[in-house]
Amino acid sequence: MKKILEAFVEYIAERSNILQVVSQYTTLNRDKRFYLGRCPLPFHNHSEKNPLVVFPDENFFFCNGCKAGGDVFKFISLVEGISYFQAVELQAQNLGIDFPNELN
Repeated sequence: MKKILEAFVEYIAERSNILQVVSQYTTLNRDKRFYLGRCPLPFHNHSEKNPLVVFPDENFFFCNGCKAGGDVFKFISLVEGISYFQAVELQAQNLGIDFPNELN
């Protein structure tokens, strides 16, 4: 069961584009290999103009203001206020991918 879950999470991660996901919550501007924008995390208060950095090649984000960072699932979990596993479920749903029967 654990291997099935790990494989499923990896499958969803490979099909996820963090740039597209983060762009649903904030405006991003290209700067060489990365994108900058305002951190949309609801519980963070920033005075910086562009604290959020998205690295699409690495499928990773980092906020210089609040020091939050991680993969697409971490971003979804923080911005939506849900668990990491719920973020995996939500992203799978957004991509139109069903959970394997073994995980239901």
